[in-house]
Amino acid sequence: MDSVTRIISKFPLLETLILDVPKVKSLQIFHPYLRRLEVTRFSKSYMKLKKFQIDAPRLYGFKYNGTDVPCLLFKRFSCLREVELDLRINKDIDSSWFLSLRENLLVLNQQKVVLTLSLMIFSDMIAFTPMLLEGSLVPSLCLSCLKLKYISKGTTTLTYPALIEGLLGSCHPNTVTVNFLSQQNHEFIEILCNTLMRREGMEKCCSDRYTFPCWRHRLQEVKVVVETLNGSRVCKGDIHGNALCNSLLTIDNGSLQQVKFELKWW
Repeated sequence: MDSVTRIISKFPLLETLILDVPKVKSLQIFHPYLRRLEVTRFSKSYMKLKKFQIDAPRLYGFKYNGTDVPCLLFKRFSCLREVELDLRINKDIDSSWFLSLRENLLVLNQQKVVLTLSLMIFSDMIAFTPMLLEGSLVPSLCLSCLKLKYISKGTTTLTYPALIEGLLGSCHPNTVTVNFLSQQNHEFIEILCNTLMRREGMEKCCSDRYTFPCWRHRLQEVKVVVETLNGSRVCKGDIHGNALCNSLLTIDNGSLQQVKFELKWW
């Protein structure tokens, strides 16, 4: 019995558990009455958890804070309804990272939970090769919300298209939100808006070798909502990145909170 399991066993009626475990290589949580679990693991070595097993039949909500997507294994999860992964990415992102993200999201998606992925990006280099997803089925609506909370100055605008393609190619979020925290976020909003709204050449973007269509063919509708301290405003008409950013300039910066892209997939 590891130290975490030994400590938890001393509280048989425990319903809420918050753990900070920066150095553990594996983690097992077993508890019959646990309802909410939050685990934080920020490791300087970037070593992923080799094993993260949760056996809590009454668990309703789970949140993970860390530097990479954990390899989760849930047992007896019939009550699980909410899962949030809050990641701070400090290393370079390549195609293998997006593939790992997709594989772990697929496991969680099978459990029919409300799944939220929150990202803070501090990567200097981001690369993605769409062909690596060739022949693989990405289920629609696997992600309830994708939150881009912060993009650092070190992440250049040249890498934004790869980040967008990798995320939308790996998962199909119902909503994508971008916070107003920096100039980098504003620039990312413009490129993301243009990518979502201007999908020219859709008939040519998928090779005949692909078994399933790319995210552009699966995306049916996009709605842009600007959220401020005074409420929400739906952007109507032919919206593109420049027009959206120009409209944001007319709003008091102190009241701006985030832009939300509501996506409808088939």
